[in-house]
Amino acid sequence: MWCYRRLLKIPWTEKKTNKDIIQMADVGERLLQQLMKRKLRYAGQIMRGSSGPLLQLSLEGKIERKRGQRMRRRNWMDDVKEWSGSTSYGDKKRKAENREEWRDMVANLRTEDGTWIIIIHEKRLYTPGPLKVTLNVKEAMLRDVGSRDNEFIECIKYIRHKLIDIAGVSQNEFCCIPVQGSGTFAVDAAFQTALPKEGAKALVIENGSYGKRMVKIYESAGIEGVPGFAFIIARNSVMAKCKRNSRSLALDLYDQVTQLDKTSQFRFTPPTHSMLAFKRAQEEFEAEGRVDSRSKRYAANRDVLREGMTKLGFKELLDPSVAGCIITSYKYPADPNFNFPEFYNRLNEKGLMTGYKCK
Repeated sequence: MWCYRRLLKIPWTEKKTNKDIIQMADVGERLLQQLMKRKLRYAGQIMRGSSGPLLQLSLEGKIERKRGQRMRRRNWMDDVKEWSGSTSYGDKKRKAENREEWRDMVANLRTEDGTWIIIIHEKRLYTPGPLKVTLNVKEAMLRDVGSRDNEFIECIKYIRHKLIDIAGVSQNEFCCIPVQGSGTFAVDAAFQTALPKEGAKALVIENGSYGKRMVKIYESAGIEGVPGFAFIIARNSVMAKCKRNSRSLALDLYDQVTQLDKTSQFRFTPPTHSMLAFKRAQEEFEAEGRVDSRSKRYAANRDVLREGMTKLGFKELLDPSVAGCIITSYKYPADPNFNFPEFYNRLNEKGLMTGYKCK
């Protein structure tokens, strides 16, 4: 940084900050970002004691002396405190001792429009939805595209094609129909479109809250949705028979897929940011090795969960021989001292969001 100051002929009396120098030198924000990351990594090593007691003592020690009445100078650890979002040295040290938490904090350091943003303490979601996604996927939503832009049209084509491919069915015999809303929105749309207006019957396997929700949708044709999008994979020969079945304009999958096949555009305003993120997630899915590789990672995560929960005395609802690796349910403890709201809140305080209590 001293070299840049000399090259730009900036005297110390101008009191320019390093960030000002970076901008004046036009060398980009990435340089300062890398300096911040390296400083945070080094600070984490020292506070954990990985670099030896002498460095830790030099960082944590204090010199007893009297200071005059003047403004306190900003020191090395003030930067670490600000960039790590800590409230005190003890808070910084606690975070640094958790190597994984500190590493995530450093990795998620970002800058946008000259403003430093530090993403820390993101909660780990152990819920059926929403799910934790990578920073790479989140970044795909940080820009705006028009619903009629060629880029977004190609995004829709990519998503529809890839989902059929992942499902392992024929591109000629099946279609993928993305719709605005949550998964429940898609279920409702499927009922509305596939069932005739008169004399329709539907078989619903009710083995939990989602099955109960389907029954309610079938009985009342209600809509329950949140911003986002869902998709339906349907056989073309079945969709061809569904014209004018739907009692809802927005939930008509026949009209939706007809428009998509013709123009690769939604009939109504699409969730552009959600779909850009989903396309990025599909690319990550491909890069990881598709279903086989991802299933192995899920299974490994589940083994860790099972081991820890077993040590705590929790019993799984399903026998391991028939249980999956994506969602794991546990029996509600019979101990009268167990309180689910307190259990939930304590996990939440530790940055862990668990699932729901089911009756």
